[in-house]
Amino acid sequence: MRRYPRLSMKLGDTAVQLFASIAFFVIISIVADAAATAHEKTMRSNNFIVDTDMGLDDVRAVMALLSYDTECIASFVTVEGSASAGKASDNLIGLLESVDVDDIPIYIGSRLEGAAPPWRKTANNLNGAKFPPPRELSADTLWLEDISGAIFSDKPIRYLALGPLSNLFSLEKHYPHILSKCDAVWLPAEVENRHGTTVIRSWNLSWDEESTKTVLESGAKIVVVDIERNGTAKEIFSSLTDTTVSTRWIKKTASNPDKNNRHIFLYDELTTVAAIGKTSVRLSDESYKFVRSKKGGFVLESTPEGNIRIASITDYADAVTTLKRLWQTPIAPHGHLKETPIPTATYIKAFHGHLGPYVVLGFMAGKEALKATHSHGHFGIDAEVYSTRKPPRSCFIDGVQLGSGCTLGKNNITVHETTGVPRVTFRTVGGSIFSVTLKGNVPSIIDSLINVGGVEYAGRKILEMPVDSLFILAK
Repeated sequence: MRRYPRLSMKLGDTAVQLFASIAFFVIISIVADAAATAHEKTMRSNNFIVDTDMGLDDVRAVMALLSYDTECIASFVTVEGSASAGKASDNLIGLLESVDVDDIPIYIGSRLEGAAPPWRKTANNLNGAKFPPPRELSADTLWLEDISGAIFSDKPIRYLALGPLSNLFSLEKHYPHILSKCDAVWLPAEVENRHGTTVIRSWNLSWDEESTKTVLESGAKIVVVDIERNGTAKEIFSSLTDTTVSTRWIKKTASNPDKNNRHIFLYDELTTVAAIGKTSVRLSDESYKFVRSKKGGFVLESTPEGNIRIASITDYADAVTTLKRLWQTPIAPHGHLKETPIPTATYIKAFHGHLGPYVVLGFMAGKEALKATHSHGHFGIDAEVYSTRKPPRSCFIDGVQLGSGCTLGKNNITVHETTGVPRVTFRTVGGSIFSVTLKGNVPSIIDSLINVGGVEYAGRKILEMPVDSLFILAK
């Protein structure tokens, strides 16, 4: 058995030094933990204004931020950049509706005239992984007054600039010195130090150079997160588990060919985890001010009165782990802006013209499919219906369209004529398959109900019956 030397009961100099050292490290550990906790609480108490052009990297950053805390976001404002301002708004709303977050204000910000970047089509269409178009939410174009009101309020605002700085320029132009009211403006860039000269570079900064110069000179507290290009992003995306809206979307965009290859990096994503305090960041001891622009970059000069600080991520592996954890955590639904639902019978009658039993059955089949496949309906799901084309049984087809949102106009429903009982198979983009087949005895039940109380009576009674008494359900 290993024996350790015993400390003398009478403490000498060596023992005192030992205890002092232990106490020092314990205190330092406690203080560090407390500081980390306080830092995170400070981050959560800040309201973020997220300024984004909703390129592919922006979408991934927004997904991480939503997973972290939806309540820390004061508002979103889109800007012309990789995607157009309008398409950026559509893509943002599509994401928010896909995760049932419906109470964060959305604004369409500045638009720029001139040539679009070569990857505009890729950004607008999210590299083939588009979200459904807006259904309930909408974006406001009158953004300046609301965004300025949030900045001038008593709440501390962190401005997360993930796109070009055109919106910040407009704010400063209409409300001089407003940006100095922000707790900080966070933005990503590559930082280069050569021969005593510090230069920051990024496409976002150079896309609207005049806006960038105005913002850098505004006196606002600006934190430039130094992001180096890293070739492991695709490997990171492919290693994600296929379990959440975020990971499924990220893996799909990463697997789709992008001929421009412009979005396979982690600029905005790493800036976001740095801004929310979820990874270790070291702020430069020096402060900087903007001096001049040069081709492809903006020159900074060190000065004690400078308004710009450089932030470096001290542990890249930890930051990536944090991003993966956020993406693999489901985004919690948040909001209460859903309208009061129309009574089901009224809804069906408004679409179909009357409450017949077969349109009710189709509606119930569609709703059951959405529940079984965890689909929002309308988009990302197809229906293949087998039914006669003669009423009243063909009314089943109308019901399927209404219940599932699969419609002829969107070309996500097909109909095969058959003489048997109606049935339908649903398929989602995520690979789920769900089949609903009317039980063979249901037509005779319908006939009996019609004989008792008429067609609408039969429809109402069918609507009240348990699903498993009417259908054979199969995944």
